Amino acid sequence: MMLTTLIPPRQRALVFQGGGALGAYEAGAYKEILAKIQEECSPHSQNSTTVTTNEFDIVIGTSIGAINASVLVGHYLKNNNSWEGSADKLLEFWKGLSDPTIAEFFAKHNPFFDRFWTFWNTVNPNIANADLARKFWSVFEFAFTPMGVSNLYTPIPHWGSKFLNPFSDLLPWWRYDFTRLRNYLTKFIDFPIKTSFEENQPRLMLVSVDVQDFSTPVIFDSYAKLHKPQDPLDTKANSHDLHYDLQEGKENLWFSEYGAITNRHLVFYDGIGVDQVLASALGKYSLNHPTLEDKNTGTIREFWDGGYHSNTPLRQLVMEHRKYWNERLKKLELKEKSEIKNAPDLEVYIVNLHASIMKFIPTDKDLIDERESDMIFHDRTKHDEQMVYLVTDYVNLCKKFINLAKTKGFVQDAEALLEEMAPSSTRFGGLTRYKDIVNGLVMLSKVWRIDRMGEKVDNSTIFGKTTDFTQSSIKDLINKGMVDAKFSLLKHELVFGIEDMVHEQSLSWENGLKLAKYIAEIVSLVQNYKPANEIIKKIHELISLVNKFDDDELTPSNKKILTKYIEEILELIRINSPSR
Repeated sequence: MMLTTLIPPRQRALVFQGGGALGAYEAGAYKEILAKIQEECSPHSQNSTTVTTNEFDIVIGTSIGAINASVLVGHYLKNNNSWEGSADKLLEFWKGLSDPTIAEFFAKHNPFFDRFWTFWNTVNPNIANADLARKFWSVFEFAFTPMGVSNLYTPIPHWGSKFLNPFSDLLPWWRYDFTRLRNYLTKFIDFPIKTSFEENQPRLMLVSVDVQDFSTPVIFDSYAKLHKPQDPLDTKANSHDLHYDLQEGKENLWFSEYGAITNRHLVFYDGIGVDQVLASALGKYSLNHPTLEDKNTGTIREFWDGGYHSNTPLRQLVMEHRKYWNERLKKLELKEKSEIKNAPDLEVYIVNLHASIMKFIPTDKDLIDERESDMIFHDRTKHDEQMVYLVTDYVNLCKKFINLAKTKGFVQDAEALLEEMAPSSTRFGGLTRYKDIVNGLVMLSKVWRIDRMGEKVDNSTIFGKTTDFTQSSIKDLINKGMVDAKFSLLKHELVFGIEDMVHEQSLSWENGLKLAKYIAEIVSLVQNYKPANEIIKKIHELISLVNKFDDDELTPSNKKILTKYIEEILELIRINSPSR
């Protein structure tokens, strides 16, 4: 297979979090994200700004996000390399994951259920209302009875005493057999998943963790490696072929290297199979953790849910993207005998399942545990994003200095400097030239974050929401994912539009800040569940501010663009105001 010289200026990536049943929210959000991107990719779109031919070039996920990501890429391959229908396929997958429960049946068909819980909640507000009771007892049925979830797992009770504790030894503790999920996945995905950049196919990456060594995450990749195990192109870049060992057989093309420099691990696999999906998705109490042999130590490694290490794998996306393109560009440099080009920028969509903002303070044990769960698994990648932007600015400055040196007649000196090895790179187990740092940097062009809204009141959520696979809860999560995604995407359209106008100097920095301040205030009002009329008032103020700008401050065409997005946000708030 020959190495294509095509280097896209940008690639689009989708990042899915872990969160159990909250993955249904991702399915709803994905439907809106895909619709937006397909509209942009349409040749008839008036505001098409896309620079990549794929809806998504990379899909990376952790835990339930890994499952969702695999279903989507699996559909893409089954559907003749097309994303068409992928949103509906993911919704179909989630319809099959949802299950009826006894509590849900009574909540729907027995009026006494609602009257009973409503009465006690009125007498004592610390007692759950009917909907919370439905959720709690449904989760109890899913997790602590042999029923389980029909297409997910079977609970298995265990008894035993380690500390001779009479207060706990009479009760079982539970582990979960995920054979049902393994079988269900094979109905949607033709394993193994193997994709290729040469075929213009998306790269699927799943995040897991080695239970015996969690110093670094484990990345399972649908793209074949470009280097031999422990022989990266940083030290031996002597092959012009795309794959180093096509003559050795396909079984050596997919592997994961992980761990600290002094304790490296190497596991082989044949593309992403159902074991790799389960390795990223199964938590601590599973009975079916996949295992692989470590070729470095000869030991068997067991893999757990990647969410324990990185529940929002933005950092892993950036690092793996950089490593892949550094190797690919070095091969191109050798093949073309010319200066290597830059790695593609990344445009990233992140779906955040765990709300950062909650309107109330948790007081009872259930809500305290629920809030702790959100804190542990919430998106913490904002700092990573800021650091990438900061390094991008430094490298861009370096490039300007390099170009300045060349224009002043110091071409050979600049080239010699770029060929020098960066001293710090040896600390990370490889040798890297300054040229690789400058040209191989991953730049984030845009990061679109879909944030799940926190609960408005304390009687609408429970600890265990990630195990609530009831049909009504799954349907509600899908709908909320769609609504939140619409709002988040429109918000980002506004912000990015203003940034572009400031960058193009068609809008002053000062006026851009004024608009951004209003947008931030509107977002804060929405996130804190302020009354709809208060939000609508602030939106009208923003529209008035845009219209007050003179044509030399903001062109009529740019006014039209901003006003369009603002009015769409206004309509979205009006439509959903009854639920606020």
